[in-house]
Amino acid sequence: MSTHQASPHIPTNSSGFQKATMPELQITSDNEEANIWAKMAKHKGCKALREEAAWLEAERLEREEQVEAKKQEWEWLEAKRQEQECLEAKRKEQEQLEAECQEWETQVQQKTGELKGKEWEKAVGVASTRSCQQCKKGQVSCTFGCTQQSKCKKRTCDWCTKMKVRCELPKGVEPKAEEAGAKAGKKRVLEDVTSPRAGEKKKVT
Repeated sequence: MSTHQASPHIPTNSSGFQKATMPELQITSDNEEANIWAKMAKHKGCKALREEAAWLEAERLEREEQVEAKKQEWEWLEAKRQEQECLEAKRKEQEQLEAECQEWETQVQQKTGELKGKEWEKAVGVASTRSCQQCKKGQVSCTFGCTQQSKCKKRTCDWCTKMKVRCELPKGVEPKAEEAGAKAGKKRVLEDVTSPRAGEKKKVT
């Protein structure tokens, strides 16, 4: 009697073996595969949305930075303009004050000069209309009012005579002084007329 025993029959189909031994490696159904693709597409869509949202946020931040930069530039220009206006106002105010001070000083000088002129005229006893311009320029006492008429019929005061120049009277001023020679001539004529012997002829002996 033979001792050889027959081995059990093992099927040679590998797929059938895998189905029998590892059911988790079996191919999924069409619905499950569609769900996987749907999830992958959804994941990609969410990623794209996130990227787009990040890009939009970056653009928004960039626009805000540009707006802020323009705002700061405008504020700087406005501050410079206000500073210029303030400086211009101060400059005009300073010029106005200087002009007022200059005008006040001029008025004071004019009043002081008028007072000095009046005091000088009062001291020398000469009226302002009798003072020639040469004496006014030299600030000396003018004796034009009591001068005699020269042979050349030119009125000159002592100072102008010394300078060998002619007196220059202010415009519209006429001398009212009478010449000493003219007075003497009138007096002589008056004496001749009133003399009792004026009409008598001189007797020749």
